Amino acid sequence: IHNIGIVGRNLNASVAITRSANATQYAVNDVMNNSTDTVPLIYTVSRDLNKGGWVVSGKAISSNGAAGTLPSIDLLLFSSTFTIAGDNLAFAPTYAQMQTLLGKITFPSWTNRGGIAEADGNITTSFPFSAASNTRIIYGVLLLQNTYTPASSETLQFQIGVEQY
Repeated sequence: IHNIGIVGRNLNASVAITRSANATQYAVNDVMNNSTDTVPLIYTVSRDLNKGGWVVSGKAISSNGAAGTLPSIDLLLFSSTFTIAGDNLAFAPTYAQMQTLLGKITFPSWTNRGGIAEADGNITTSFPFSAASNTRIIYGVLLLQNTYTPASSETLQFQIGVEQY
């Protein structure tokens, strides 16, 4: 028996959002997204259609590093897309939608770097992903885990690190 090793590579995939032009406070379990979107974030992570891999890391940045209280955010990753609540509304998935949950990356602690905030994502254990049928995509939903007052038109970027196979 011969082992040729893993066929694939490591990849960092990023998605940026720009919030609404308001400073309306988020509550725990509110969705954070582009101003009017009701679709999850789209991460192209597979090396080919219907292929998978492992989610191994996360990083995030925000244009609002000077906030008095910085956010605590969970990035939930799913194998299929569905309609989600709009920005600053409570996340209320169905049981069937949650059955497509792959795992989560938590961004509990942000650091102000001269007006820009950055955070390393926490993953309890790396988890496998499978792309949505006939795609190279997995989907993300950002959920607040604390109350957070954002900056108007705040821009945030969420990166996930994957190992493809």
